[in-house]
Amino acid sequence: MHAELDGSAFDLQLASTKRPVLQHDQGYTAYPWGGYTYYYSREGMAAAGTVTIAGVTLPVTGTAWFDHQWGDMSSIVQLGWDWFALELDDNSEIMMFVVRESGRQALVGGSVSGADGITTQISANDFAVTPLGQWTRPHTGCTYPSGWTIALGDKRFTVTPAIPDQELSTATPVYWEGACTVAGAATGRAYVELTGYCP
Repeated sequence: MHAELDGSAFDLQLASTKRPVLQHDQGYTAYPWGGYTYYYSREGMAAAGTVTIAGVTLPVTGTAWFDHQWGDMSSIVQLGWDWFALELDDNSEIMMFVVRESGRQALVGGSVSGADGITTQISANDFAVTPLGQWTRPHTGCTYPSGWTIALGDKRFTVTPAIPDQELSTATPVYWEGACTVAGAATGRAYVELTGYCP
């Protein structure tokens, strides 16, 4: 992988350490309001390479998460969703999503992948996501939840944005997407995506 912006860049080599995760049980789901998606993840990949900032190049190692989702998604992009990817220090991963339609939960699910590479699908009865606060970006006036408690069975996680302002303005609807930290039942990192909060 290679990317660069305003003089900063990264070059990374990614290597699989686990088998692919077929999300939505078999890697496919038909949406109840129309459309469908195929979706798989490459979780816990080993990453190594360099990061260049202000002309200084540093060697880096770590882990990476690659998602690939495609299909007829024109209907779902008109709705809103909260999506969480937790990469934990015990070598397990959690993906969960909550799709909202007219303010109510319309589709909820996810998966838990253990250090052994075995993946278990989870449903709305298995977890709950509770916002801890909110953040409003001055540039757009959009207000997003900011910080969450995630209850998964008897485990509790706290997910905190690395910085509050990670809003993205694109040709598609404006949304919040960014890096977070994880504490509680396990420590680690997370990536969170929030849509439908900005008209």
